[in-house]
Amino acid sequence: MSRLVIFVLPLAVVSLAAAPLPKARDKAAPFLMTTEGDKKVSECHADGSVHELIEVVSKVEKKGDTLRVTISRQSDGRSSDDVTFEASAEGVFLVAVAGKERAARRPDLRLPAKEGDTWSWEEEEPGVAPAKHTKTVAKWEEVEVPAGKFQALRIEARLDSPGSPTRTGTYWFAPGMGVIKSVLNTSPGVQTTVLTSFKPGK
Repeated sequence: MSRLVIFVLPLAVVSLAAAPLPKARDKAAPFLMTTEGDKKVSECHADGSVHELIEVVSKVEKKGDTLRVTISRQSDGRSSDDVTFEASAEGVFLVAVAGKERAARRPDLRLPAKEGDTWSWEEEEPGVAPAKHTKTVAKWEEVEVPAGKFQALRIEARLDSPGSPTRTGTYWFAPGMGVIKSVLNTSPGVQTTVLTSFKPGK
């Protein structure tokens, strides 16, 4: 089973103007949703089927220069574990799942991001040898998804797990939204997830 992050998801499409390319001084711009009520709907194509994922910001806390954002998720109409991220000038980190704090923050995106920057970490699962995750910054690209066109930062991912083939994936992060597209090479086949609509909170 692939241990790359899997996004799973279509509601009515909301057309969005292309997000402007952040300047270097905007390096602290969060690469995730940061307002309570922000809502993303995505569509995942895998194994000949289509799945819907709805993500809604349910809580935002500010601690100094860090934002702590909790996102509630539904997959095909069924609730799944909430996830909590911290965003700052250092990047975006997964810090809790289902309300349980992780032993170590998972660095989904390190900032400031320069092309070629690489970071890695290891994670263990009960009864499974540690898997090494590596991410590398590629470049800014204009990405078109059903929700519109965006300037997004492409991140290449690699998963090395003892006894299993190397898995790879690509993520596109847009400021103020997080991942708007991902293409993952999993054991069953290629899994592609795209943003279909976004509704800002109030």
